[in-house]
Amino acid sequence: MNQLIGSITSTLADRWKSYVLGTVVFFWLLGAGVLLLSHSTALTTANCGTRHDLACWAHANGSGGQIAVLVLAVVVVIATAALLSATAEPVLALFFRRWPDKGVTRWRRNSLIKRRTRAVKRTLDPPERRRIPPVAGRAEVEPLRDADLAPTWIAFARESTRQRVEEAYGLDLGAVWPVLLVLLPDEIYKRLASATATLLGRVQQWVLSTVAIGWATLLWSGQLPTTPRIAWTALFVLVWVLVAGVALRRVRSAAYEYFDLIESVVTAHRKLLYTGLGLTKPTGSDAEPDRGREVSEYLRLESRNQSLDW
Repeated sequence: MNQLIGSITSTLADRWKSYVLGTVVFFWLLGAGVLLLSHSTALTTANCGTRHDLACWAHANGSGGQIAVLVLAVVVVIATAALLSATAEPVLALFFRRWPDKGVTRWRRNSLIKRRTRAVKRTLDPPERRRIPPVAGRAEVEPLRDADLAPTWIAFARESTRQRVEEAYGLDLGAVWPVLLVLLPDEIYKRLASATATLLGRVQQWVLSTVAIGWATLLWSGQLPTTPRIAWTALFVLVWVLVAGVALRRVRSAAYEYFDLIESVVTAHRKLLYTGLGLTKPTGSDAEPDRGREVSEYLRLESRNQSLDW
């Protein structure tokens, strides 16, 4: 998992935002609604004589069966939220991923270069231009490496943040970020924790919106006539595409805000690295990039030594 976020998600992966729980409840209510739509036969003793599902079991057991179904529903909601919480970080890593070190296929590489070049040439607002790594603007002068390419716009934004911090201060975020988190004031850490929880929450919403397409199969397992079944399926798929698209944009927006916050925190509090490690601060802005690279290399060596000790 990317260290820009993995250093704080360990304490936040089990935190459930209220809107995530609401999304989980809506997800299961949607499935129940689709099931009722496709299986609209009334629950009667005669009908349940030929059926052996949960609804008939609850109907046969009266209030006790209804209470049991309610308890089961609560357990299912909690289990779904727990599963989402456990998978949010690995799913987020897919958005952050980079290409393998052995390179990219020529077709994919050319496609990414053209896509990013078009984005650079467009008239974008300054905040939007920050999401594109600076190397993209030098594509005609400096050949793009496979390491500069990323399969998602979120990965592009992460790379652009990393490059700006390294060019301005010489700091490698992957090496210094875990140490800087320990040194940050509590108020700043809480802001980062809140931004992380928001990002993870939106990832969980996107996951649910994506897998919700599975409920469409219920429309074809019941007794609906063919024409209504096709119409309901088309409507369901249309709404699903819109909702999943909005959820993905919300993930991207939260990621952009998180990267901006990281850059602001490094800009305002980077000197804590030198004081916290007992190292000499850079004497001026001109010397800071070189000094930052020295600190980054020092922390990378420390990290490797600690891994060997283990």
